[in-house]
Amino acid sequence: MRTGEENREPTMTVPGGKRIRVLALVYSMENGGAQQILLNHLRYFKDDPDVNYLLYVFKSPSDSKYDRAVSEEDLPVHYMNEPKSPLHVRYIRGVFNLAVARRAYAELIARVKPDIVHVHISGLLDKCLPGIMKSAVPVRLVTLHSDPGRAKGRELAMIRRAFSAGGFVPVCLTNEQAEKAKLRYGFDRWFVARNGLDIEAIRSKALPRDEARKMLGIPDGCPVICAVGRLDDIKNIPLLISAFALLPDDHMLILAGDGPKRAALEEQVREEGIEERVRFLGQCSDVAPIYCASDIFAMTSHSEAFGLALLEAQIYGLRCVISAGVPDESIVTDRVEKMPAGAGAADWARALGNPDYRGRAVCRLEDYSLDASCGRMKEIYVGKGK
Repeated sequence: MRTGEENREPTMTVPGGKRIRVLALVYSMENGGAQQILLNHLRYFKDDPDVNYLLYVFKSPSDSKYDRAVSEEDLPVHYMNEPKSPLHVRYIRGVFNLAVARRAYAELIARVKPDIVHVHISGLLDKCLPGIMKSAVPVRLVTLHSDPGRAKGRELAMIRRAFSAGGFVPVCLTNEQAEKAKLRYGFDRWFVARNGLDIEAIRSKALPRDEARKMLGIPDGCPVICAVGRLDDIKNIPLLISAFALLPDDHMLILAGDGPKRAALEEQVREEGIEERVRFLGQCSDVAPIYCASDIFAMTSHSEAFGLALLEAQIYGLRCVISAGVPDESIVTDRVEKMPAGAGAADWARALGNPDYRGRAVCRLEDYSLDASCGRMKEIYVGKGK
């Protein structure tokens, strides 16, 4: 699904008569939405006759499910192992480390000689932008994986520089994000390429409700609300906990994910006196049992560029309650209630306890298939993304 903004998309050209060499760059392959998309691209383009897709990761391999998949599937990923300066001068070592990182990227681009450089995670631009700007790479893309309002200070300045002076073209995840980003960053041309999921693979993991609840130790008659994602400020989980505390005592809340705010959230749960009804599951490699055991999926995020977990929840048939910061284009069923901006805990509690809500789908689920998503990215790479 595209809108009338299609005419804003630029024509990208690279030398013809050969496989197009795409150099994708990301900071890490730790758990996150951007990493899932990169894994999709790595698999899709692995034996593609037109695109030679290479991914370089700034950090070393971690124990994330994405790094494990890279190793197990022998995907074309190279780890730069976070190059740093050997000098350890207090207060200014960050300056030396930045210089080393910038030199490493300049040397990488000179060695690989890509036709296209595609940056994921805009915070990486501080390290790679100078080398890219000095190169002769004809096509430069950056996917905006975060809400535009989140970028501030130096990161915001680097993003704006990439578009104003670096020859970069943004790849936006939704039309709504593109509208926000062009005002925030000042560009006038862009692509829209939706995130994608292996819909059939997700469906194949579905479990009967009673089996999923048995796996998690959840009583059969208990209404269950779940949230899946990193426990950080942007997810606004304190609001969900406050709303959940207003629900009847037979309800249960499952939080799947980990992050810097976990300890503070656990303390909030204790203060609310609902420890027996809230479960922190930590990082989960398989979230299918969580969705299948749940009745409602909640996403209280201040902002989301897209929301892959919301799409997964809809695939599993859950009723969903989402914040005003989640794009409408993420809604693919009539079982999603979007809360107004500024809605408080009592408002959320009412929505979470309303099983009769019916809305409308904004996009089709098929718009987010791997073929649609990765095929769209290939259109952009080969110069047909109009």
